[in-house]
Amino acid sequence: MRILAVDTSTPLLSLAVLAAGEVRCCLLQRVTTTHSEHLLTAVDTVLELGETTLEEIELLAVGRGPGAFSGIRVGIATVAGLALARGLPVLPFVVFDLIAAQFSCWRGPVCALLDARRGQVYAARYRCDGRGGWARRGAFELGDPAVLARECAAAGEPVLFAGPGAVVHRAALAAAAGEDAAFAGPAAGRPHLEGVRELAAAGAAELVYPAAGGVIEPLYIRPPDAAVRRPGVGGGGAGPQTAAGGDVRGTPSAPPAADGKRP
Repeated sequence: MRILAVDTSTPLLSLAVLAAGEVRCCLLQRVTTTHSEHLLTAVDTVLELGETTLEEIELLAVGRGPGAFSGIRVGIATVAGLALARGLPVLPFVVFDLIAAQFSCWRGPVCALLDARRGQVYAARYRCDGRGGWARRGAFELGDPAVLARECAAAGEPVLFAGPGAVVHRAALAAAAGEDAAFAGPAAGRPHLEGVRELAAAGAAELVYPAAGGVIEPLYIRPPDAAVRRPGVGGGGAGPQTAAGGDVRGTPSAPPAADGKRP
């Protein structure tokens, strides 16, 4: 199966053409304006470099968040349009899951983080079994990185902080979690679209069929600035705010390598 995966939830525009057992092409582009100016051109580029045509794509995948509101909307709308035109299914994925799946060889808690600006982070907590399996625990969160780190470290076991948010807020996380804090490197901790294949194979997310009226739901966590703020949702208090997430589990399609990445 050939998959075209797209993520526009962060300033790093990410696209990949995936096939069984291989990454045909992965494209990363730092966006300083808007994703809408670059996305369609990037789709053409990644397909060309991956020696694949859109007619050969059998599944589309798109990051539904969390992250930048405009970026998420652009990615979802573009992928939904491609799906409508071709009658293809779409796999909506949560960016956190791709971060956590990289570290399924870690035995213990993993906290996946994205920078939410305003001194806050988006977060999701996982439990990895050290043998390639992982499970998301609890709701998605928005809050102060130091408060979150103290909560994660309260169990008294090492916690792996990973993702772009862990890079931006490393000092605050390390100071709050102390000796129980471990960190993934910047390159290893960013979302890798190669993990979309495993999410699809494991059935970790339901497919959406836009041609049949299916809707790809964005994951914002924090409401847009123009929205009326409701008590307890995305408010900038000291403690984390939460959004329903449910537990999601992943199982390996191949044994993990020593560095935590899939073969």
